[in-house]
Amino acid sequence: MNKNPVGRPKKGQESVTRSDIVTAGLDILKTGGERSLTMRGLAKSLSVTPMALYHHTGNREELIQVLADAVYDNVLDNLPKDDSPFERIQALLMAYCERVAIFPELTLCIFREPSAFAGQVKRITESLHGELVATKLPAKSINIWLDVLVDYTHGHALAQSVQTSSDTAGSMTTGDYQAGVRLLLRLLTAQIEAEQKNDL
Repeated sequence: MNKNPVGRPKKGQESVTRSDIVTAGLDILKTGGERSLTMRGLAKSLSVTPMALYHHTGNREELIQVLADAVYDNVLDNLPKDDSPFERIQALLMAYCERVAIFPELTLCIFREPSAFAGQVKRITESLHGELVATKLPAKSINIWLDVLVDYTHGHALAQSVQTSSDTAGSMTTGDYQAGVRLLLRLLTAQIEAEQKNDL
């Protein structure tokens, strides 16, 4: 008689936790790149069968979402509540950029798997959209500026992540990114002011 029916992990494999999966998954991304993240490879690194993982995540897309939720878990936690939407936008983007730079391969996974755009990543995007609405930016321009700010953040973070310690000349720093965000927000403010004058 089969003591391990299909769909159940073997004895000793039930101890695999969500935290174990996150740690192993991020390690695979760091050492092997985004294409190396597979359910079979993850199971091997944890010394379990792939079926054992499906009790926590059903497929690769869900696995990417689990990893993203863990990495971006507290990006929205420390945003200044009493400041202007411009200051909250800057704080949100700074926190998000930092995480993308640390885990660039995870961002590439999300790029390749649009269905993984959910959970915490979606909440971050929705929060940024809400702050842009709060700036009184014309509705027709909100999605344009959302794309500009997100694309700039991804571009800087991914470029920063591939720099080596020897790339001192022309290297990109957090200060450079912050200065770029401030410039973009000044341009955003200028557009809002121009639109308001046109409405008078």
